[in-house]
Parts: sequence; C-alpha cells; structure tokens
Amino acid sequence: MITSLPEHVLLNSGCKTLAKQVASRLQKCFFVLLAVCLLQATQVNGQSITANINPAFGNICVGISSAEQGVTFTGSSLNAGDITVAALAGYEYSLTSGGSYSASLSFNQNGSFTQIIYIRFSPTTPGSYNGNILISGGGASLNLPVTANGNALTGSTTFSAGALTVCQDASNETYTASAPNATSFSYTVSPVAAGTIDATTGVMNWDAGFNGTATITATSTGLCGTTSADRAVTVNASTGNTTFIAGATTVCQDAADQTYTATAANGTTTYSVSPAAAGSINSSTGVMNWNAGFSGTATITATSTGLCGTTSADRVVTVNASTGNTTFTVGATTVCQDAADQTYTATAPNSTSISYTVAPAAAGSINSSTGVMNW
Repeated sequence: MITSLPEHVLLNSGCKTLAKQVASRLQKCFFVLLAVCLLQATQVNGQSITANINPAFGNICVGISSAEQGVTFTGSSLNAGDITVAALAGYEYSLTSGGSYSASLSFNQNGSFTQIIYIRFSPTTPGSYNGNILISGGGASLNLPVTANGNALTGSTTFSAGALTVCQDASNETYTASAPNATSFSYTVSPVAAGTIDATTGVMNWDAGFNGTATITATSTGLCGTTSADRAVTVNASTGNTTFIAGATTVCQDAADQTYTATAANGTTTYSVSPAAAGSINSSTGVMNWNAGFSGTATITATSTGLCGTTSADRVVTVNASTGNTTFTVGATTVCQDAADQTYTATAPNSTSISYTVAPAAAGSINSSTGVMNW
C-alpha cells in the first residue's frame, strides 16, 4: 500500500498528515490520497479577487461623465505580478479620487492587495452600457458587473407650424415645434401686449389691439438638456375706416372738376362714381369730371384696401340743374302814356326766383317781385 505522496503534490504538512490518516483508515490507493490533498490545497491556497460592490450608474447624458464610484477590490493568495483593469466601452478608471482617468489601468501587487479603483461612466452615444469589467492578474480574475445607460442630448428646437404673418385680431393660430429626444415643449410670446399663448398647446390668441412684431419662443426639454427657438411673427394692422376729408356735396350741373379725397389708416384709397351718367372720376386722384348733361344725385365711393381688409365710404353729391333761359309769358309790349298798371311775368327752367327791373327810370317803377309796372 502507498502511504506517502511526493512533496510537489502535497503543498503543506497538514495536507500530508490528513492524507496519511485517510489512507490508513480506508486502505485506499494513491489516487484517493491525491484527491484529498488537492481539495485541501484549494481551500488553503486558492487565488481570488473580490469586489465590495457592483456599480450602477443609472442614466447619464451623452458627453457627460458621471460621479465616480469607488470599488474596493481585494486579492489574496495571488501570484506576483500586475493587476489589470480591462477597457469596457463607456467606462474610465482611476486609482485616486478625482484623479486622472483612463480607459484601462494596472497596478502591481505581491500576492495580495486591497485597492480602491474609482470608476466613472462617460457615454459617447445613447444606449445601454451594461456589461462586465474584467479585473485580472496573479492567476485570478473577476468579471465585475456594471450597469448604466447613455441618454441622448436634447436636439435643436425647430418650428414646424405657425404663420409668420397674420392680420391684427386674427383667429387663433397654433404654433408647433419639435426637437429630437425632447420629452416636453413649452411656448411663450413677447411682448405681452401681443396676446396670450397656451404654454402647452402653442395656441396663440392675438390681442385685438396689437400690431407690429411678436416673437413666439418654443422651449424643448429632454432628459439631457433644454433648447429653444424663436419665430418672429409680423402682425399687420387692420385697415381703418374710410373717411372723406374733401369734396363738395352740392355742385351745379356741368360744374368745374371737383377733387374728392378720403383717407383710411393702413390702406390705399381708390374712387368710383355712380351713376355712370354723372361723369367720370380718376380712380387714383379722386378728380371728378361732371357730365355737362347730368343733374340729380351722384354717389362718390371711396374704397380703402390694406394688407388686412377693405373699408369704404360714400359721399352723396347733389348736382343742381343749370337755370334755363328766361322768357316773358305775360305783359303788354305797347301801352298808352300813363296807362294803368301792367303785370309782367317771366319764367325760366330750374329757376328758384325771378326779379324785375325797368329802364329808363323815367318810365316809372316796377315791383321787383311781382312784376307790376306803374307807368
């Protein structure tokens, strides 16, 4: 029976003693003794690297480094040599808190060590960075689980809807903006006199009295930052009421040209006349050329047109007919000296009054209103 093992197999005297005891009692062969010794050798001389925590970094924005986490590594029963911390995408290491970080590192040990390694997460692209950091050396290794996620940066804010030009007191207008990786959007307007905008929906309610330039600002917020954009909106003024400031309301038939002028805020004015028989009017200048044969009522219309609407006004003009020729209808053309009073009567189309005179004065006197002649 074999009751001893070579020294290169039994690593210490304790193992050797145990093996002899087992072999003596169980009367087993050499190979049973060898298995017992190898088991004891692993328990006594096993090489190991352990860590006190498994780091979890959560969500970190791309381009930003997380707070460092210190992990305490312990190595025992190791062969002499360097310990290496292998690279893992997104992670950096340092041997000192707040020190210089690198994608991998190594340090020396002589059989055992306790070392804090500071780890931080620095994502370069969005996505999951869950994995294992390999720490190895001295005949042992450890895969340290780490978890982290890289969040994308909030992209530039751009408007996709909402008018650039509106009229004063326009209907509500919806302004919409978007940004990559944004989780919420908000809207504001300036100046406040322009009206009010719903901060969530972007619906703009224009103030009825405002015109000029307003700025709609959209702000996009995501897990990783805030961006904003402005949209300048021109609010054109409403066309004001048209009002005549010049032009006669009564003229005589075939009167000299008459200029009619009207104004309206924020508008350009043109002119027209009715009926057409009244004559012709210059549409730009408002100069009215009356028709010689027209009398009655004419209407001058001024129409003002602006960027935001049209208004108009009428001026009614009475065109009085020309006075016709005066004609005697009653009164003797021959009388005797010192004749009885004689009435002379005349008429004229479109006349409102007729008066009478006599010449020479030596002939007598005539009533200017009645035409009665006293010889």
